[in-house]
Amino acid sequence: MKLNKILGLSVIFLLVIVSLSVHQDVSAADHIFIVTNTGDSGSGSLRWAINQANTHIGSGETISIEFALETSDPNYDSDTEVWTITPEFGSGPFPALIAGNTTIDGYSQIGSQQADGSNPAKLVVEIDGEDLDPSGLLNSGLHITSPNNVIRGLVINRFPVHGIYILGNTAINNTISGNYIGTNYDGTSDEGNAFDGIFIGYGAKNNLIGGDSPAEMNVISGNDSVGVSIFNGTLEPSTETTGNVITGNYIGTKSDGISNLGNGIHGVHIYGGSQSNIVGGTTAGTQNFIMGNRDDGIRIRGEGTDFNEVLGNRILYNGDNGVQITFDAQNNTIGGTTPGARNLISLNDESGIVITGTQTMSNTVLGNYIGTDLNGEGASGNGYYGIAITGGANHNFIGGGSDQDSYNIISGNERPGVFLADPGTSNNKIAGNYIGTNLTGTSAVGNEDYGIHIKSGASENMIGGDLESAFNLISGNTGKGVFIYGPDAHGNTIAGNYIGTDITGTDVISNTRGGVLINNG
Repeated sequence: MKLNKILGLSVIFLLVIVSLSVHQDVSAADHIFIVTNTGDSGSGSLRWAINQANTHIGSGETISIEFALETSDPNYDSDTEVWTITPEFGSGPFPALIAGNTTIDGYSQIGSQQADGSNPAKLVVEIDGEDLDPSGLLNSGLHITSPNNVIRGLVINRFPVHGIYILGNTAINNTISGNYIGTNYDGTSDEGNAFDGIFIGYGAKNNLIGGDSPAEMNVISGNDSVGVSIFNGTLEPSTETTGNVITGNYIGTKSDGISNLGNGIHGVHIYGGSQSNIVGGTTAGTQNFIMGNRDDGIRIRGEGTDFNEVLGNRILYNGDNGVQITFDAQNNTIGGTTPGARNLISLNDESGIVITGTQTMSNTVLGNYIGTDLNGEGASGNGYYGIAITGGANHNFIGGGSDQDSYNIISGNERPGVFLADPGTSNNKIAGNYIGTNLTGTSAVGNEDYGIHIKSGASENMIGGDLESAFNLISGNTGKGVFIYGPDAHGNTIAGNYIGTDITGTDVISNTRGGVLINNG
């Protein structure tokens, strides 16, 4: 029953009712603070509750901040059934969570409902930063600088900086789940935060964004910059921003997971030396839908930005590339050797995957569908290349091993399936891929023009190899299977491939304009 129907009862009885109505068991919490009004100060406000939680710094005690807002509150909208908390201009942002072990639970408010796989979440507590000073560099929504905090069931929008800011080497093992960050109350329209939806940086470790169930999924969309940023930086030079996991979210879509509501730059940005972070997962519940963002779906950038993994995601309809690895990032992995690790990277306006830069090296792409539909049977091409390796990127590996699940299917793209160009783009290996066919290698899903195109100084690259598992199937493309062009494109090797056949080598799936052409010097 709604709380306005029990007005007049004692405050003690009201708190008991609220405690029994929450969506998670908080009986184990050492301290519970109840938000009873949408004001920005005074007893019962969210600011007051955070300050109360912070008095327990160093205690190791667990703290729960719950909501018991009433329909008589002046900031309740009876049409949307949403309560809006708006920090005031002169008050500044909410205090950072410094005590640790604190849960802010929007699902404790009566009227809220978690997503269940068939229906999106109904969130009824909105935190709106539109009144804060737009020039204030600290004016993010919620700040976390301590370990083991949970933020769930909230709408967080229109802050002058980030929606949620996880900062420093003591910000460890925090969980952000079941929120709408950068959208309106039902996740259907853009009310973006001015920078990132979520920023994790300066040594923050092992934080979880999302989860493996529908109830834990965040919608992180409509933000003016990036959906989720992971940044190492130099504020804590002795630490690394590492071990963070972004899993099971909608990043750039509405709450239906289908309609685009892109972030203003990238969906996910890992940069500044951040290492060993994971985007996605290997089970159905852990895949992110990264769609409709203005630039790249995922960008991995910068020296020292190494050993990150992108697994099991759907990366679609982004305005530039699906994934870009650039500016000296090394040893990152896109995909994996099991079906669950496969990324679907299709229908992006430019290329599926771009690897570029003189020290961008030793990255691996395997087991993905790039330019096909979800089943690997039909074309859903990227607007440019399936995979482009340019700008001097070297020693990268595109392909799988003896297990067919580790092969990339690079087919249906609107330009060549694989493109290598520029001086210094060398010692890359393209082996164990289907380029221009379906996943069984039995019918054409051709790339436009060429299967593989090498030009403009790209040299000493290997297409295939001398092991049985190293072959590429390069068939069904509308141009030539392999085209090497120009006097500086030298020392490239084509060996051990099936070109113009099916996977058995006995039936024809021809490339329209021939198998291999080496031309113009």
